[in-house]
Amino acid sequence: MPWCPKCKNEYKEGYEVCADCGCKLMDSIGPEMVAYFGTEDEADRIVAYLEENGIDYAYTSYNSKEGHYEVLIQESKKEEIRGYMRTYFTKIAPVEIPEEIEQPQMMNEPPVMIPRYKKPSERAEEYKSGAQTLLLVGIVGAILLVLVDLGIIHLSLSKESRILINIVMGGMFLVFIILGINSVKTYKKLIKQSNEDEKLEQDIIDWFGKSVTLDVITSDENKRDSEEALYVGRINKIKGYIKGEFKDLDLSFLEYISDKIYNNLFN
Repeated sequence: MPWCPKCKNEYKEGYEVCADCGCKLMDSIGPEMVAYFGTEDEADRIVAYLEENGIDYAYTSYNSKEGHYEVLIQESKKEEIRGYMRTYFTKIAPVEIPEEIEQPQMMNEPPVMIPRYKKPSERAEEYKSGAQTLLLVGIVGAILLVLVDLGIIHLSLSKESRILINIVMGGMFLVFIILGINSVKTYKKLIKQSNEDEKLEQDIIDWFGKSVTLDVITSDENKRDSEEALYVGRINKIKGYIKGEFKDLDLSFLEYISDKIYNNLFN
């Protein structure tokens, strides 16, 4: 007999949709599990996203004991929606987690919010620009103070005011110069790191091209799966092969190089 996974109502044979909530009926219902817990808005958005992808047995429930909202699903269906949940948290709508909530959960595996990889060469240019500005302001400012003290630039100031300006402005310009020098050092380190990352990136791409074929990545796919589900399965395989060969990669770099290889293979 068909059952509604949300309302827990049993229906006679022949019914396919719950008359109360509109949910698609299931042949049987079993234990439920929490796919996510957190805010009501986010829980509702997750359920709506799952429904858009043809999964309508997930629903939102308020846990009064814990004081948060949950997305509940049939435990027997967890593998079916795992890919959609990963896609939602990593690609569709990465969320900022409120301080009062420890961590949203997805299949007992909290999603890791990985920052976007930014090439060291890009960061180096930012430090280079900052270093030039700081050094220019600091050096020019210090020269002006010296010219004032030597009387080349004449200002009508008392001796006390001159001393105060030298202390305050001189200290400020000195800080600018120190910060500029530190920015130059960071710039040089980032340039070195950029060269290392570019070599590592090319090594990974070359190794992957020689060691892993497109057929290996797509060997166990169900062609009826959605594009989102196919993407998650493929990208996870790519990451797995890379991590198996290249240990201790930064997670943001792993995301970056995996996406690049995916685009090379499928776009």
